[in-house]
Amino acid sequence: EPLARLHVIIRTKRGEVPHVDVAELEARLIEAGRTWGDRLRQSLHDRFKDGEGVRLYDRYAEAFPVSYRERFDPGIAIEDILLLEDAAKGEGLALTLYRPIEAAPDELGFKIVHRGTPLALSDVLPVLEHMGVRAISEMPYRVSPRGAAGGEVLWIHDFALAMAPQAGGQRGDVVLSQVRDVFHDVFAKVWRGALENDGFNRLVLLAGLDAAGIVVLRAYAKYLRQAAFT
Repeated sequence: EPLARLHVIIRTKRGEVPHVDVAELEARLIEAGRTWGDRLRQSLHDRFKDGEGVRLYDRYAEAFPVSYRERFDPGIAIEDILLLEDAAKGEGLALTLYRPIEAAPDELGFKIVHRGTPLALSDVLPVLEHMGVRAISEMPYRVSPRGAAGGEVLWIHDFALAMAPQAGGQRGDVVLSQVRDVFHDVFAKVWRGALENDGFNRLVLLAGLDAAGIVVLRAYAKYLRQAAFT
């Protein structure tokens, strides 16, 4: 391949030249000269010590749009690649609830990975609102993995969420590690039609209940309503 050599001379004022850590400066220059794809390849190599990293790089090196590469670094892209793989091989849906860097306690991020066509916001927003969060923004990303059957594409829908106000106008806070898996489970079941989509689902975040607990309380409420119990 063609190569180029650039020699830069920087003029300074005598006596005002700061001490420079040459090794650190060279490392920063090397990093600045690497492309997003170069960093992704290195990250995959560090994460997967066998041929899996090579396979994933070959499949996703050119799959992400420019808008995604400008927003997310390769470290985050690896986590999204694992979600994409789950969606491609499974039921066509993969989820992750996360807390963005420097986010407030009542702010969350939620990524939905969907195979095939993009999701309609009118279908997603009612589910999220019934789970006790409000969607502040949404960014869709079209991902085209190399070698996908029939040229099939996947979509990443990245939502910025805020916890809905509780009684007294206070917004809640959650321990993400305690509710993430349950949140994923309840959302997926509602999406598949295996669980009702109503306000009881916000008990995942408000009370730490799982799908089974929510079903029990929902049944109590329906029985009491049928019995005209005030």
